[in-house]
Amino acid sequence: MKLLECVIMDIKNLSITQLDSFQAEIIEARDKYDRLKKAATESYGDLKAMQSKMVGILSELDRTSHKSKHGSISYYYPERYKITDKAQFFEFLKAEYDPSTVMGMLTVNSQTLNSWAKVYVEEKEDRDNFEDIIIPGIEAKTGDAIVSMRK
Repeated sequence: MKLLECVIMDIKNLSITQLDSFQAEIIEARDKYDRLKKAATESYGDLKAMQSKMVGILSELDRTSHKSKHGSISYYYPERYKITDKAQFFEFLKAEYDPSTVMGMLTVNSQTLNSWAKVYVEEKEDRDNFEDIIIPGIEAKTGDAIVSMRK
């Protein structure tokens, strides 16, 4: 039985020695946690490096995925949008949309902005057959590769 269980059961009869032992268990548990966390961080760095290498290999092969007996791995580059010029963006919104839509866009977070911009660009591309759609006051950035692995 760990000292913690003894402490919970009989706090009133706890000796200083038992309290010291319990503190030692806490320190030991924290040290173990720190060691495992460091190892996990190092392993994560190794994983990211290997994934990056795989993305490079697949890219050179002009592929975005690979399937094998070990499962599948694929990647994509997400498009992220950021407001770079609020005045220009809201002038665009006023010209294109009704006032309630403009008001609704005043306090959007980045996820809402990304969703809205993605839909806007897809609709414009479908309707107008344009490759590069520009939204005034918005900058589109391509993020780091997102890697997906399945067994």
